[in-house]
Amino acid sequence: MAHGEKDDCSISFDPPVFRQRYSRVTEIIIENNCTSVIDLGCAECTLVSILNNNAALTHVVGVDINMQLLKFNQFKAKPLGWEFIDPFRLHPFNCTLYCGDVSKTDARLLNHDAVVAVELIEHLNEDELAAFPNTVFGYIRPRIVVITTPNSEYNTFFNIDSGCFRHWDHKFEWNRAEFEEWCQNISSKYDYFYEISFVGYLKSVTRDLGGCSQLAVFSLNSYSEWMPDDIPSDTPYTLVAAFNFPYDSRSLDERREAEVQYAIDQLVYEIQQEADCYYQIRTAMTPLSDIFESFRVKRLFENFQQFNDWLISTNFYPLVSQCVFSTLQPRPFSDYSSESSEYEGNEQQIVTAFNNQLSLIDEHW
Repeated sequence: MAHGEKDDCSISFDPPVFRQRYSRVTEIIIENNCTSVIDLGCAECTLVSILNNNAALTHVVGVDINMQLLKFNQFKAKPLGWEFIDPFRLHPFNCTLYCGDVSKTDARLLNHDAVVAVELIEHLNEDELAAFPNTVFGYIRPRIVVITTPNSEYNTFFNIDSGCFRHWDHKFEWNRAEFEEWCQNISSKYDYFYEISFVGYLKSVTRDLGGCSQLAVFSLNSYSEWMPDDIPSDTPYTLVAAFNFPYDSRSLDERREAEVQYAIDQLVYEIQQEADCYYQIRTAMTPLSDIFESFRVKRLFENFQQFNDWLISTNFYPLVSQCVFSTLQPRPFSDYSSESSEYEGNEQQIVTAFNNQLSLIDEHW
């Protein structure tokens, strides 16, 4: 519900506040090494689509009460076409969307690392708000919970009259003391630690009133002995969509060998282009630093030293003075320049010329 809200057309945040919220939530998920996340009140699925790009995650769940909105925006939760061609994930990952009331429990939400609710609670009526903490902290009981809500004290900068809210569907907007009290009550009852910060500051305004949005991060007390009275097994939510994403199932060494070979081939191809003689270059020395700087290679190693040690241990290619020594094969006929080749249209002449050239060229590197 956060993305669609508009605070005030005369007020400008850079970047926009909704982007700042999503960015901070994503950072928190990464910092806490979460592998599965539930986005309550996912609405347009914007945060869901952002979380889907986190390669460390194995499962993302989006929940919203608005079925029409979920069906219209479910395309954002789908894997993109290029992911099937070059999957960047190294393990299975799926994304699921449900239509349901966040004040109700659903057994399919159990066993997740994190729950986020971005600008959601202010849309809940009194009964729903009262039940919300039990759903999240008492039933799902994740390690991390992130909740954001408007800071009503910041409304003075939006020219909002007292008693009015930023959005027509808001049931309330809390000041800092009210949000602090709500968080404290949850912390005491469900045995969570919490920390409050703010998102969205106007550059020309003092920070004495906090920021545009209040953000609370709850962390489960690992020594907690709190137990719910009952764990219902009902599944009242309606499944809207479920997507399984492609992933690379090869072993780490298999991926490394393939990506290093690909990087070497690309770099050698550049050498051949510069030499403007595809079938005369017989050997090449490719600097390790150039190979490592390839994104496809770099993402598979913690640092350059690990990459170097791996090359030595696997004897992948002979190493000479921090370079990979490789013997080149003639490129396919389709790769020769048809415009400049004197052998255009005659493949046998190309083969003959290639063999003749090999007997004349020394190996220089």
